[in-house]
Amino acid sequence: MYGPTSTFPRHDLRGHLLERTSQNNLWVARRVLPDLPVGEKASSLASLPGWNGSQIPELLRAPGGPYAEVQWELEEKQYNCKEYGLAVPIDDSLRARFKNLFDIARPAAEYSQNIMDIRLERAVAAACFNTTTFTGATNFANVSVEWNQYATATPAADIIAPSEVLKNKTGVPAIGQSMVISEKVARNIVRTADYRAAMKVDSSPLGAMWDEKQLALYFGLREVIVARSSYNAANIGQTESHTDIWDDEYALLFIRSEGGELSGPELGRCIGWEEDGGILVVEQLRDDNVRSDKIRARGHIDVKVWGANWGFLLGNITT
Repeated sequence: MYGPTSTFPRHDLRGHLLERTSQNNLWVARRVLPDLPVGEKASSLASLPGWNGSQIPELLRAPGGPYAEVQWELEEKQYNCKEYGLAVPIDDSLRARFKNLFDIARPAAEYSQNIMDIRLERAVAAACFNTTTFTGATNFANVSVEWNQYATATPAADIIAPSEVLKNKTGVPAIGQSMVISEKVARNIVRTADYRAAMKVDSSPLGAMWDEKQLALYFGLREVIVARSSYNAANIGQTESHTDIWDDEYALLFIRSEGGELSGPELGRCIGWEEDGGILVVEQLRDDNVRSDKIRARGHIDVKVWGANWGFLLGNITT
């Protein structure tokens, strides 16, 4: 039916992967930096200035006089989407062996997407927990007591001053700010005496369970995003050794976009070039020379943090 190296899209598998992603809380990259589809592979984007209308001139107009004006210009943000992808081969004999149990193309697509998700998660985590981007007193500070010192740590108090600094930079108060932390940090927070007193938790600290909404309430923030992802850092063929993607040494306060156009303060975006499929394309390839199909997930992506102005990085979070 197909030539020796034919390729065709698998919209069914793409739909399955998108549904699977929507139900999976493991990955937070595209929550922290929401998707932004673009029409050019590399170009510049225009956004409203960071002040977003918060600088108000005198508006009173005298009879016969001119109306007040404000000088402003759009900000340009550069991006360059690059293609990433992974193909998983399915030998005809393997497909025949499992044909009565399940469609082997589905787990092949899931495996390919998992690797793509890990790559994107690592890229976003590296861009966010970045002490080169977030440097200086208005962008970075170490907490004095690590949050795994359960008896004496005061995580909620530690973010009060940084949250005010972020408000002064963006005009967005604490109730509109987000924070991203690793799952290990979340577990440490709910074990602190300060959290347990504030949230009236009576159960054993060792059995404490975190909840994103409860953490947001404790900190007085719009939301707390807890990253649970890890990857196998061992070489192929070696004993598995899983490493958390989001470093437990940091916590990032930031302004998160709701998606759509660039229209106000926001930390950044995951940009996908739509012309060649966007962030996720799933395809099937046929190679008769080796009697195999290949399921390939790919996408054109650029991860952009617009700058330190839209966040505040806290360090020394864990001993």
